[in-house]
Amino acid sequence: MMFGDFLILGIIWFMGGLATLQALYRKKGGENLWAVYSEVAKELSLSVKEETTIGYGLPDIFGNIENKRIFIHPIVGKGTGRVAKTAFAVEHGMKINGRIMIIHSGASKLRVGRYKHTLELPCHPTFSNDYIITSQSKNNQEIVNRIFSSDVCDDFRKITSKSPKSFFGLIMESGIALYYTFGWETEKEQLKNTILNLYQLVKKMESKADYLNPNINNRLFKYTTKKGMSKQVDVALSAIVVGSGILVILGGLDVKNLWNTFMIGNLGAVLILMGTTRIYAATKMKK
Repeated sequence: MMFGDFLILGIIWFMGGLATLQALYRKKGGENLWAVYSEVAKELSLSVKEETTIGYGLPDIFGNIENKRIFIHPIVGKGTGRVAKTAFAVEHGMKINGRIMIIHSGASKLRVGRYKHTLELPCHPTFSNDYIITSQSKNNQEIVNRIFSSDVCDDFRKITSKSPKSFFGLIMESGIALYYTFGWETEKEQLKNTILNLYQLVKKMESKADYLNPNINNRLFKYTTKKGMSKQVDVALSAIVVGSGILVILGGLDVKNLWNTFMIGNLGAVLILMGTTRIYAATKMKK
C-alpha cells in the first residue's frame, strides 16, 4: 500500500511539474512574441494587443495595409494538426464556396475530412506536383482556374520557399486569406515579410478574379478589434486552482491519519504551485 501511495504521490508531482514547466515555457515564448510583434507593428504602422481568445495573454497584430484589414495571430496547439502555429490573414473581396486549402504534397496527412474535393491547379506541372489543393466545394474549380495564374503560382512558391520547413497551409474563404506556418514566428523580418508578401499575393489574385464584392465582411476580423480578455480569464481560472489547493490543504488538517494528511497536503501544494505559476506567467509575459 505504501508503494501505491508513493506512486500516486510521484504522479501528482510529475503532472504538476509538467504543468508548471509548460507555463514557464509559454511565458518565455510570450515575452519574445510581445517584443517582436511590437517592433513589427511599429514598422508597419499597425497595432498590437492581447489576443481576444483564451491564449494566455499572447499578442495579436492587427490593422490595415492600404485598404485591407490584416492580422497576425499565434495559435496555441489547437485546430488542424494540434500544433502551435502562426496565422497571417489578409482581407479580400473574392467570393468562395466554403474553403479552399493548399498544402505541400508531402503533408497529405494534414488533410481534414471536410476538404473532400481535390481540385486541379492551372500552374506548371512542377507546382502541381509539389502542392495539393482541396476544397469543401467542387464549384471552386472555376475560381481556382481564374486566380491561380502562372505568376500567382510563382509568387506563392516564393512565399513558401522563404520558410519551406515551417509552411503549414494556405486557406482561402470568402473575404479572407489565411496563411499558416508551424510554430510561433519570432524572427522579425520573416514575420514582416510574410504578411507583406501575402498582401501582395492577395492583390494579384483579386486582379484575376471576375467579380469582387468589397462588402464581404469575414467573421474572423471582428475579433481583431475586440478587447483582449485572455489574460484575465487565465488569471481567474488559475486563482480558482490556487483556492482549490488551499481548501484541499485545510481539509487535510482534519484527517486523523498522518500519512493521509501528508498526501492531501502534497496535492494541495501542487495545485497552489500550478496556479501561482500560471498567474505569474500570464501577468509577467508582457515586459
